Amino acid sequence: MSNAGELDKYLHVTTDPEAAWLVYNFLQKNNWRVRTHIIRKLVTLIGKAPPRRTHFLRLLSLVNAIRARDEFVYANEWNRVIAASSKGRRGHRVDNYDAALGLYNEMLEYFVSQRDKSAKLRSSSIAEGFRPAQTGPDLQTYHILLNIAVLTQSRNTVRHATVLLLESGIASTARTHAIMIPFYGNHGRLGAIRNTLQNILNEDPDNLDIGAVNSVIWAYAKSGELKLAMDIYRALQSHTTRHHGGMGTEQINSTGSFVESLNLTFPRTLRPDAITYSCLAQAFAYHGDLYGALRIFRDFLQSPVTPGASDDEDAVPNHPDDEPRLYASVMPIYRAVFLGFARHASTPVATLVAARSGSLSERLANLTEAPTPWTWQTFDQLFTTFLELDPRVDMPSERLVFWILVAVAKTTACDVRKMWSASQRIQKAFGEVKWRGRLQRMLDQIIAAGNTGYLTPFPEDIVKQGARRLPQLRYKG
Repeated sequence: MSNAGELDKYLHVTTDPEAAWLVYNFLQKNNWRVRTHIIRKLVTLIGKAPPRRTHFLRLLSLVNAIRARDEFVYANEWNRVIAASSKGRRGHRVDNYDAALGLYNEMLEYFVSQRDKSAKLRSSSIAEGFRPAQTGPDLQTYHILLNIAVLTQSRNTVRHATVLLLESGIASTARTHAIMIPFYGNHGRLGAIRNTLQNILNEDPDNLDIGAVNSVIWAYAKSGELKLAMDIYRALQSHTTRHHGGMGTEQINSTGSFVESLNLTFPRTLRPDAITYSCLAQAFAYHGDLYGALRIFRDFLQSPVTPGASDDEDAVPNHPDDEPRLYASVMPIYRAVFLGFARHASTPVATLVAARSGSLSERLANLTEAPTPWTWQTFDQLFTTFLELDPRVDMPSERLVFWILVAVAKTTACDVRKMWSASQRIQKAFGEVKWRGRLQRMLDQIIAAGNTGYLTPFPEDIVKQGARRLPQLRYKG
C-alpha cells in the first residue's frame, strides 16, 4: 500500500469524524497497524460528534481494539462509549438506561481485572508530575448514567442512578443537581426546581452554566408558568450590553440580577444563548401566544449570537460576497412558530366567503377582524421572511417543510393553490428538498387535488392527523 503512510498521517490532523472513520476502516481492512494513540484520538473525535446510532458501534469497536492490544482503556474513553449507547435511538426508554448500565458494569469488571496496571499508571503519572490518570468510574460516568435515567422519566430508574452515585462516594456538584431539573419539571415538582436552583446559587454559583438555567426556564414554561420563565429570561437579558434597563421585578446589582418572584440572584456572567431564545419561543407558540413568541424572536435577532448583532456599533458588516459566518441557527425558532400555526390556526370560514364575493373593502374587513393572530396573512408575512434565509447557512428539514404545509392548509382551509405555491417557493429558495414519506404523500395529494379545483377538503385528513401527531413540548438542550 503505497498511500497507507499518507492516510496514517491524515488521521493525525483530521477533525472530520466521518472521514477519519472511513480512513481507519480502510487501513484496518488492508492490515495496516494504526498506532494506539491515533485510535484514542478517534475515540475523542467520534465521541464529540453529533449523535448517531453508528457512532456507538464505532466507539465500541475502537475501545475493543485498544483492549485487544492489551493497552489500558481510560475512564474518559469508557464514558464516551456509555454516553453514545443511548444516542441515535428513537425515544428515551428504560432499555436505554439498561444498555448503559450493562456497559458501566463491564467497565467496573475491566478496572478490577486491570488493578495492577491501574496502580502503575497512577504512580507513573504522579512521578512525572501529571495529574493521576483516572483508572475507575469518575463523576462524569455517573452524570452520564443520571442524564440517561432522567430522559426516561422513570422514577425507579432515576432513583437507581442516584444511588449509584451516592454509593460511589464521589461528591456531587452543581452539574449533578442541574441534571435533575428536567425530571422535576416533567413531574410538576416546581418547588424542587426552585430549591435546586437556590442550592446551586448558594453553594457553587460560579459553576451554574446557561444550560442549567435553560432547563429551569423550560421546566417553568412547560408547566405553564411563563411569568416565572420570563422573569428569569429578563434577568439574563439585562446582562447583555444591548439590554440594560426596564428590569421591572428584576434588580441589577454588582453581583447579578435579583429576581423578586423567585427571591434569587443570577450572576452577571449568565447571558441568554440560542437555546434560551428557542425554548421560550417554542413555549409561547405552544401555549398560543404568537406575539410573545415573536418578541423572543426579535430579541434573538438582536442578540450577539446572530449575525449583524454585534455590540460594537462601529463594527464593519460582512461584505455580501463573504463566506457565511457560523452563527446560531434561526431554524428552531421558525419551526416553533410554524408549529404554532399548525396547532392553533382555525379554518377561516369568513375568508372563504370573502374570497368569492363582496367588494375589496368588505373582503379586507373580514381579514382584519380575525379573532386570532394565527391567520394566513400573519403566516404569509413570516413565511416570506423565512424564504429570505441564506441556504448556504440554514436549510429546512423535511419535518419543518411538512409542518409548513400543514400550517398553510390550516390557515387557508386547504387551499390547494396556496399549498402548491408554498411548496414551489420553498424549492426556489432552498433548492431541491427531499420529498419523501409523508411529505411526498402530501405533495402527491396536492397535485392530484389541483385537477379538481383550488378549494377541496382532501387534505383535511392529513391536517387532522398532523394535529394529533404534533410534537409535544420538549426541550433540547
